[in-house]
Amino acid sequence: MKKVYSVINFKGGVCKTTLAVNIAAGLANYPQPNGIPLRILLVDIDPQANASVYMLGEDYWRENIQDKAKTSPNLYRVLVDKIKGKQIDYEFIIKPDDDGKNPVFGERKFKRTDGTYEIRRAKQNWSNLHLLSSVNSLFDLPKEYGYNTKLADNKHSLLADLLKTRYDEYDYIIIDCPTHFSPLTQNAISVSTNIIVPFVPDYLSTYGMNELFSRLSEYADQNGKGGLLKVDILIPTLYNEMSQDYHSFVKEVQDMIIKKRGPQRILSKAHIINSGFKRTVAVSKLIEDHRPVIDLPISHESRKTINLIVKAIIQPTKIKRKKI
Repeated sequence: MKKVYSVINFKGGVCKTTLAVNIAAGLANYPQPNGIPLRILLVDIDPQANASVYMLGEDYWRENIQDKAKTSPNLYRVLVDKIKGKQIDYEFIIKPDDDGKNPVFGERKFKRTDGTYEIRRAKQNWSNLHLLSSVNSLFDLPKEYGYNTKLADNKHSLLADLLKTRYDEYDYIIIDCPTHFSPLTQNAISVSTNIIVPFVPDYLSTYGMNELFSRLSEYADQNGKGGLLKVDILIPTLYNEMSQDYHSFVKEVQDMIIKKRGPQRILSKAHIINSGFKRTVAVSKLIEDHRPVIDLPISHESRKTINLIVKAIIQPTKIKRKKI
């Protein structure tokens, strides 16, 4: 079965989108023995479209995707057409054009302090990293269900039906989800094989994990995915590892999963990545410049963490993770 990873947390501000984008970029950059890079698709199903803006740059996304939502390649357009029973006879994934240029992490126009502009070109052409872009219109998707009364029983399988037509084109699919249990999130869960959960090791974020695990488990069991869908990786983010609170809240999450592992099969293989992921000044600057973390030196802590997560996805039995 195709590996589809959804990055989910119902609490905002936990580096969810930053991780989704950089996990996809890390997988696309991961060296293969045969020299052929992995083919990666990132699906942005969050109506806020932060992952799309991060990957494309705000100017490109707004001018070519958001402002042309009825004709551009984007998730809202294709889902609405599926709801209405229309034939999908157009390309809906953003990838390199005929001249080989890929707008994903491509060249960017930056404004200088004197008011003039400069073009900064990418360090590499991301020909194997593609994007199914979000637009803000996704906020309106629930009302579109009214166009087709037959969707009552399968409205949460729209994304799965769509991605199945492209399975053979990709080695991994990464989905950036909204921060609530919406129909869009349920579409992501329906098509996913694995879940990645970033969390801030503090009181509110830890408290919310109970609801997250319960919702995921209940949905999986009710929709025939019990035993198939797994919470695979948990990643502490935005923390100070010197804080005693950090260690106590990580342990609290560990204890919670141990307690729930029996009745909630989705937690049977859950692991915590030891190093976690910090939002450093360098990472914040990369996001502002619409660049991936792997642009950092290989010795940088944030890049090493992304590499570790990628290895945990590709070679799960060979990576030393903190087993719960």
